[in-house]
Amino acid sequence: VKTDENGIKNDKAYISTNMGQSGDVTATENSVKMAGKSNAGGLRTNIPFDYVYSPKKDSAGNVIEDGFGENWTYGHMMRAMRNENINLMAIVSLYRSGVDTIKSAGETLLTPVHSERAEELGDKFIKWLSEKYGDITKYYEIWNEPEGVSREVEVNGKLTSKRCIDIDPETYGRAYTDICRIFYNAIKKYNSDAKVVGGTMWLANDNDLKAVES
Repeated sequence: VKTDENGIKNDKAYISTNMGQSGDVTATENSVKMAGKSNAGGLRTNIPFDYVYSPKKDSAGNVIEDGFGENWTYGHMMRAMRNENINLMAIVSLYRSGVDTIKSAGETLLTPVHSERAEELGDKFIKWLSEKYGDITKYYEIWNEPEGVSREVEVNGKLTSKRCIDIDPETYGRAYTDICRIFYNAIKKYNSDAKVVGGTMWLANDNDLKAVES
């Protein structure tokens, strides 16, 4: 990605940044300005479900109403992107501790068929994102490097961390496909012009290939 003399943008080139998760507003703003000086089509950044999910709860801590709220650094980043006329590739993932008894991202990626509750949350998440940032969002990427997500399993009586894709590649493949289905349907419902891409993956071994084939 380089500065183009004629100011022509390459819509297939997006600069990755995690500055939206930083508390440093100046660094976030500078990242956006740097992208604006290049010929990149936009910025690619992760918007974690947990960063924006803000439900109402009762005194016992039970969710009584779903809700979402703008993380202040993300809000600043998106406003800066609008000012610089920069598009967004939003990386989204579906994981919330306590939903459907799922306690980790690893469990999400080993659940071959997700529940109606998971679909409901995925739909509400994308609806909120589209209402807030849909005007600049040209791409949605579903989970960055999902094959790298690990889960603790017992090996010889001891707990050890192991990639979900190595624990059960076929189940992992079905689980990730189901997550893609949930998000794709919601994205096309609320931001139909946006393009949907799969999560960046590195195929390191036979289990990675088995997951893709499944």
